Amino acid sequence: MSSTFVFPGLVLDTEGSAYLIVISLGVSALIVLFILAFYLCTCFCIPPPRTPVTGADHLPGPGPVHGSQPLTSAVDGGYSIAITLGLDEATLGSFPKLLYSQVKGAGSSCCSICLLEYKERDVLRLLPDCGHYFHSKCVDPWLRTNPSCPN
Repeated sequence: MSSTFVFPGLVLDTEGSAYLIVISLGVSALIVLFILAFYLCTCFCIPPPRTPVTGADHLPGPGPVHGSQPLTSAVDGGYSIAITLGLDEATLGSFPKLLYSQVKGAGSSCCSICLLEYKERDVLRLLPDCGHYFHSKCVDPWLRTNPSCPN
């Protein structure tokens, strides 16, 4: 024989309904606590200590790239650093320039930056690290801002 409790507007069976109500209230309380903890952590967390970042050894990812300019540290206390990533003019000038007629058949027949086919009198720049050729007018601006091959 099961007994029942009567609450204003609610009738509970003691065999199963009470457990369901307790579990529902517990899950609801956990959700509210999680949301409150997330809010407090995002609003009141202490910021990391202000230590200046200097050099490439503090940055994630691979080390310096061939011909890239050095990193410079911040002067405002450390939350930002100025990074110059492209190749300098001396390094860029050291990459060989050739006419397409000299390298015809050695690689692709079109520039993968502008997608135009090479002509006999086009000036190409050879990237020594990967061996790819590009129009000099296409790859030079790229290499001034990116130290790696565009392919």
